[in-house]
Amino acid sequence: MTGWRCRLLPAAGLMLVLAACSDDDAATTSTTGSGTVAASTTIEVTTTTTPAPTPNGPPIASPGDDNEVAAAFQFLLNCAGLGPLEVDGAFGPATRAAVEAAQEAMEREVTGAADEDMLRILSRQCDDSRRVETVDGLGVSFGNAGSDDPELFFVRADQGGRLAVVAAGQGGVASIEIASLDGTVIASGSAAVAATVAPDQDQAVRVVSIGGDVTFRLFVSTRPEARPPMKAAAPGTVLVDGTEAAVSSVCVDTTGEAAFVAETAAGFLAVATGAPGEFTGTQGGIGAPVEFVYRDGSPGYVGFARDLTVEVGERVIGSAPVFLLGTQRIADEAVAISFDFLRSAVPCTGGAATSIVLENDGLGVIEFGVADDTAIAAVRQAMPGAAPSVDSGWQTVDPQDNPYGACVAGTSEVRVVEIDNLTLYFSDGPSTWKPEGGRHLVAYRATSGAFPLATASGAGPGATIGAFLDAHPHAVATVGLQGGIDVFVSSPPGSDAWLRALAPTAALPTDLDVVVGAVVGGRFCDL
Repeated sequence: MTGWRCRLLPAAGLMLVLAACSDDDAATTSTTGSGTVAASTTIEVTTTTTPAPTPNGPPIASPGDDNEVAAAFQFLLNCAGLGPLEVDGAFGPATRAAVEAAQEAMEREVTGAADEDMLRILSRQCDDSRRVETVDGLGVSFGNAGSDDPELFFVRADQGGRLAVVAAGQGGVASIEIASLDGTVIASGSAAVAATVAPDQDQAVRVVSIGGDVTFRLFVSTRPEARPPMKAAAPGTVLVDGTEAAVSSVCVDTTGEAAFVAETAAGFLAVATGAPGEFTGTQGGIGAPVEFVYRDGSPGYVGFARDLTVEVGERVIGSAPVFLLGTQRIADEAVAISFDFLRSAVPCTGGAATSIVLENDGLGVIEFGVADDTAIAAVRQAMPGAAPSVDSGWQTVDPQDNPYGACVAGTSEVRVVEIDNLTLYFSDGPSTWKPEGGRHLVAYRATSGAFPLATASGAGPGATIGAFLDAHPHAVATVGLQGGIDVFVSSPPGSDAWLRALAPTAALPTDLDVVVGAVVGGRFCDL
């Protein structure tokens, strides 16, 4: 039998390797009943599996969008050679086709909607710079920067003056540099910077992340140097966009995360953030970002001060037009903020302060009868940042003839201390709290102002007579001891342990809509 030659035979798309090869020697065979000789064979089957595409993240730009995010993708897709696309922010069919081509090249799901990972990948591959166009001095762009791959933008301030730039980052912190075209750095900082620039000249804005990639919106404001006039806030209040709010506390955060933090009934306003000293002085440029958070933790707004005036000392006085970055207003609106606090700024110690409550036996944090210095310290601790604005010191008085009226027999010395909108009265005369006399707290007077003071039922200065009667069903409104109408909340007239609300402009007890001007507790001279 002549020798077999090796052959490859295709069978149903597979290659069958017939390994029955010999020369003059006989191969091993088997004989079937029909006389056919079959050689031993080995069959090897190979299959190829296409990997599933990488799933996309939540889309940040989709067909139908018309915004700065879509414009950023159009620019980056052009940079990747997937254009040409018009960079107008309108996400139409051409932009969708380019996004789908990019997704296919990246072996991702082909959906036509772009996610943040695509933004990051395209940004790392593109070295081109782009221009931020401004309309009425305001412009916005979108991008992603890495610690080793900054994003470069060009901005022109047609009228010159102040150029302010904010990079609102997501997932990281963005650092900004403003430089002239020759490379000279004019201003730099984290998140927000501003500089005075010449008119009709391009300025380079360089955004780089601090630790990891960061996706950001870039807000640009170009304004003339002159600032618009601003209404000043009344002492002890913050004025935000025409709405005034009483400040209950103010402090300096020495950690550098927030500088002056003012607390109001609505929430917390960080007047400036950054390390103390970075924003001190008058007309200090952009100053620092400004943030407002409601008491329930929800964000009010975040912005930056285009110009900030802050003086640090016994008084904190400031004003700032703020360019908002929050969700409750559109980004191109400016809000005027001004503040004037009548108290010393002290370090923020953290933790909730004990509430002051207007009671007939004291203030919640302290009772009548305690020594003067002890009472003042307790009140100041409960009113963070507060400091006495008036302190008469201990004065020798004639019980029947002194500036405070007739005092209890046996009184020889009195002291009056004003801490914001709370006045403390001390006496050495005998009282329910100290029958034998001695210097002690005998009364207080609370008015409307920086701290929202109220009774345990929530009624306080600024509420109406009707509100007091509703809050205290056993209270009685009658002719005031010093005119007007008094609402006796507890204890009869003449008692040391009384609590009453004073409405000096009311004529009748039925004038329920008249506002209470002050709440007094205890008894001091003719108080």
